[in-house]
Amino acid sequence: MCDIIHKMTNKQNTTLSDQIANLEFFDKVPNVDVPLSATGLGISKWDFRFLRLAREWARNSKDPSTKVGAALVSPDKLRVALGYNGFPRDMPDDAALYLNREEKYSRIIHAEKNAKNNALRMGIMDLTGWTIYVWPLASCDRCFIEIADSGVQRFVSPILSPELQERWAPILMKTKKYAIEMGRTIDEVNFPTTFPKESE
Repeated sequence: MCDIIHKMTNKQNTTLSDQIANLEFFDKVPNVDVPLSATGLGISKWDFRFLRLAREWARNSKDPSTKVGAALVSPDKLRVALGYNGFPRDMPDDAALYLNREEKYSRIIHAEKNAKNNALRMGIMDLTGWTIYVWPLASCDRCFIEIADSGVQRFVSPILSPELQERWAPILMKTKKYAIEMGRTIDEVNFPTTFPKESE
């Protein structure tokens, strides 16, 4: 949606500083690029499918606090790299370490970075124009900068749930600020932020 903001605010002769200072405008811009679909959520079938894939991949995380999944998708939708938040491959993946906050934050790799690493392992060196789907919330400011710097253009995630607002809203405001500065698109869409029951 940041590309839409640029088009609309530039017509009003506002500066980049004005856009950043008034980020509430970000949430008022209609998501005109996402058509209504049979999902009933008002998002495209591709966004629905890839967010669902990111959600399923998040199940692999052992983090008891927040399980995050990411799917990097090529512009032609033929190549996908997946990741979830967890420890590096050669490090013991001991569930007890996730319960120690200091240990966990010292060791953990975020889902977006894991997806990027997996793309590199598959020999994908250029992510220009790719889209990243992140569940259940948008990329933090640090992940956003790294993934955007690799060429990824579009960032898709569910609308931030009330349960996650207090903890994550200030960080995600930075992400939105950086998206405006870098000319990247962020789409927050109507998609569930909890795991479905096993029967669903």
